[in-house]
Amino acid sequence: VVRRILALGEGGRVALGDLPEALLTCCDNGASHKGFFAQRERLICNFERQFLSDLLGHHGGNVADAAREAEIPRGTFYRLIKKHGLAAGNDAC
Repeated sequence: VVRRILALGEGGRVALGDLPEALLTCCDNGASHKGFFAQRERLICNFERQFLSDLLGHHGGNVADAAREAEIPRGTFYRLIKKHGLAAGNDAC
């Protein structure tokens, strides 16, 4: 997990959002429970980031091919990678 985060991360820093959901869940001591909608948004955000990152890596940073596989418009894909701070192109993932 650590190797993957460092390889895919930016700037050599690891944020909580970079950690897999399973790791966050198992380490949760129950002190910071959030409401349903906040939890749902966090899970969706984590899924989107991981999904996009995996697609970009699989397609060597080629957004058109990644968007095609994701079955979403390329413009939407660009907005999502910008939202999640991911890089497209040759230096991606």
